[in-house]
Amino acid sequence: MQKYIWRSALVVLSLAAGAVSAQQQQEQIEPVSRPPGWSFIPSVAIGALFDSNLALTSPRADLGETQGDSLFTIQPMGELSMISRRTDFSASYRGTVRRYTDVDALNGYDQRFNLSLRRAATKRLSFFVNNTYADVPTTDDTMLNGVPFRRTGSISNRFAAGAEGRLSKVMTLSGRYDQTWSKFDDNDLALNDGTIHEMKGQLLRHFTPKLAIGADYAFRIADMAEGQRHLTFHDVGGSVDWTLGPHTKVTAGAGFSTLTEEQFNERRSGPYFNGRIDHTTEYVTFGANFARQFVPSFGFGGANRNQELGAYLRAPIGRRMYTNGSFTWRHYLPFEIDSLEGDAFWLRSSLGYMIAPWGRVEGFYIHTLQDTVVTGGEISRHRVGVQLVLSQPMRIQ
Repeated sequence: MQKYIWRSALVVLSLAAGAVSAQQQQEQIEPVSRPPGWSFIPSVAIGALFDSNLALTSPRADLGETQGDSLFTIQPMGELSMISRRTDFSASYRGTVRRYTDVDALNGYDQRFNLSLRRAATKRLSFFVNNTYADVPTTDDTMLNGVPFRRTGSISNRFAAGAEGRLSKVMTLSGRYDQTWSKFDDNDLALNDGTIHEMKGQLLRHFTPKLAIGADYAFRIADMAEGQRHLTFHDVGGSVDWTLGPHTKVTAGAGFSTLTEEQFNERRSGPYFNGRIDHTTEYVTFGANFARQFVPSFGFGGANRNQELGAYLRAPIGRRMYTNGSFTWRHYLPFEIDSLEGDAFWLRSSLGYMIAPWGRVEGFYIHTLQDTVVTGGEISRHRVGVQLVLSQPMRIQ
């Protein structure tokens, strides 16, 4: 499984090779730019692709492969935004009309909505609000913790709000609240409707302009399986923010986690670790992250011990071409059902060409993979296609 994952991840790494030549260029290509002030960006994407695993199942024993089909998509999109000296606001919508060539029963309409607000209220105080809503036909597109891949529709929402205040020249206090909920169409015992509430706080001490050390605390409440499972999580630890240079920043944290579930008299504890690196220049943006922690699960067991590794890349290739890529790998271990230990993997990559300021052509590849230790537990899905994207920013006076 891991060998297969890393072979797939080479697609992202190969995109980085194109980014090297892009460093010889003088400007970075942005597919859609957001002008200052109020603006609206209407867009539409028309595409065709091939889906290798329509039912999201393991390969049939008689054929040795999964059933695939080609489909056509139309995506109406729009983004309302406002950028000023202190405020960055955007609200976007994307729908997807799906029409399969042979399997008409899978035709449908997906929806996604995003909202983001960042505001510097004063020189010392700033706050943010984010929300992401998704209505999708398969669970591999949700990327929720512990969810088995199914051809099942789901609705999920992620909301976050927080603030950061500078207490003095060297002390910063920040806090945030997160809420995640999901509901699945089918009453599958392996899928748990539920809601997760999380509160985080951090007190950060800046020792130098490049180095800061903080104390962290997080508290989570998870109500899963329509309220039948109630779990609480406490995380106490510390973190380090280190700026390695004008373009590179590293963040790392570690501490101790405690999980409690009163219904089953369950209590577990152990260390947690996380780390992240981001590198941004005018030519290329890439980063990587790692985490090992206890997490609530919308799938088996109510809670998992998770390990996660991810990376992303965005870069121009010349003046008109650009490339994007990302992958995420998770290893999850349900506390109650060890036999369902497994891995999940998501890979997304695209290569685009700007034919005009208002239009571009993109080729894309999406791969999702899940593998559990049970027989027939490997589910692999490949989607490859091309699309034409038309968009034109419009200022609102």
